[in-house]
Amino acid sequence: MQTTQNYKQRQQDLSFNGVRGGANRGLAEKLVAFYERLSVDKLDQLSGFYSSDVVFIDPVTSHSGLTQLRGYFASLLEDCISCDFEIHELEFNESDGWIRWTMSFKHPRLKAGQKLKVEGMSMVKITGDRITYQRDFYDMGEMIYENLPLLGGLIKYIRRRIA
Repeated sequence: MQTTQNYKQRQQDLSFNGVRGGANRGLAEKLVAFYERLSVDKLDQLSGFYSSDVVFIDPVTSHSGLTQLRGYFASLLEDCISCDFEIHELEFNESDGWIRWTMSFKHPRLKAGQKLKVEGMSMVKITGDRITYQRDFYDMGEMIYENLPLLGGLIKYIRRRIA
């Protein structure tokens, strides 16, 4: 578990390139604090950095509005043992930005509940002090398909054959 001291050090270590004071620095800090230890208990914080009409797209699906996004996160996290994000790089300006991250998670139905890691990026659009659009990019094969019984072995075999 991450201590308050470690969290403050991570904030100092992060490269907030392009975020110079004002609302976007605060927006970036709220986003990082939320995702570093994602849980159902924190979902009420979504309105602190996403707009009410946010569009959120990832390789699984897309959602319009804060209510749909909250429901999506609640559904994803319901059976998750843990889900944390390490933010490697983040750059925001007045109207858009990007985040490079690694998600670590444990799910009882994937690889017998072992910790899995997936690298990804998020592109965001910003209006005022809220994110209005977020598109996440990551490899679904690495995240899910390779970690399913039977299908995982087949996917890994195909990848080896292609390479």
